[in-house]
Amino acid sequence: MGNGDDEDDDQMGGQFGFKREKSECKLLKSQIAVMQEIFESLDRFQDGILRRSQFIMALRCDERIVEFIDVDAVKVAYSKRVLSLEEVFTEVEKDETYETAGLGKSANQINHKEFLTWREFMTYLTDYKEIDERNKKAKEIQKTRDKMQKERKGGKEEAGNGEEEDEEKNFTSLMEKEKQRRLMELPKLRPADQIDIKEKELQLLKDLYDGL
Repeated sequence: MGNGDDEDDDQMGGQFGFKREKSECKLLKSQIAVMQEIFESLDRFQDGILRRSQFIMALRCDERIVEFIDVDAVKVAYSKRVLSLEEVFTEVEKDETYETAGLGKSANQINHKEFLTWREFMTYLTDYKEIDERNKKAKEIQKTRDKMQKERKGGKEEAGNGEEEDEEKNFTSLMEKEKQRRLMELPKLRPADQIDIKEKELQLLKDLYDGL
């Protein structure tokens, strides 16, 4: 999280008589103390940093945290939205997920969101600005991907329709050829077999046949 940038924004805003609104942590000090205790118990090397997934899993599995995991934890700045502690945990996990997706399959790149300090964790509870910006960016990226997939799918469908039309034309052409072939195979009447009969006589014969 860019704490330095935030401080610069606050100082600049202070010069003009206003400051950027920050998120409001609604948790009790005792509740935050429990989470800090869990963090420190996992920090075996006392270097102040943990695996993000390890810390969030430990929080979710701790009975003390479970008791207040659904309480209001953060009031988002410039919004009426309030997140529960469980929703905050989800946002913490998303940062690592998005970073992993952005890196792709390259083994040489480092996921800087794999690890987390206590101070970084607390910024999720006190300053939600960057998380909102990240979510907006992620939505825009997803919309772009959906649009590209839709265009690709549409192109395949158009190509498929063209192939179907070609197949239908070929089938019709084969049917016409078969029809012509069968007509050619029909026996032709010789002149001696043809009967010279008038239309009235033909109707009379038809009436006699119908009367039988």
